[in-house]
Amino acid sequence: MVTKYYKGYQSKEWWVTCYELEFYIDDWEDGLIIDNQLYPAKKDYFTCAKPGQTARMQFPYRCYFLNIATRDEKLKAALDALPTYAHNPDIPKIIELFKQNYKRSTSSTLSSQMERYGYVCQILGIILRTYPDAPPASPVTNVRRHGQALMD
Repeated sequence: MVTKYYKGYQSKEWWVTCYELEFYIDDWEDGLIIDNQLYPAKKDYFTCAKPGQTARMQFPYRCYFLNIATRDEKLKAALDALPTYAHNPDIPKIIELFKQNYKRSTSSTLSSQMERYGYVCQILGIILRTYPDAPPASPVTNVRRHGQALMD
């Protein structure tokens, strides 16, 4: 069954338990609501909802997203330092990485899983390099994508 979301439809609110990054591919009036503040989906912008915040989606809008759960304290500090909503001129590069990753996502071989892990690391690298005030992160470990562990 296909559900059609009408303009302004809002999802149920949830507690954010990992880092939820959304990368917007075009302009919409709607977007992600974090702690009751609407951040509209704008081309080349991203949002970063952090653990402990509340979020809900206001439709329609289109994005690519990445959910990151980590126990690494340096990576947590770097992700905590990211702005909640910001323009980033490198979003087109990130979107291309998502597209490349999607093309390889049908295989469950170890090499395919490692390639997907590599794409996640590249995306994080692009975002974290943009904000030099964020503390340096150690190598990424225990990254989860869509609830599935990529590496332990």
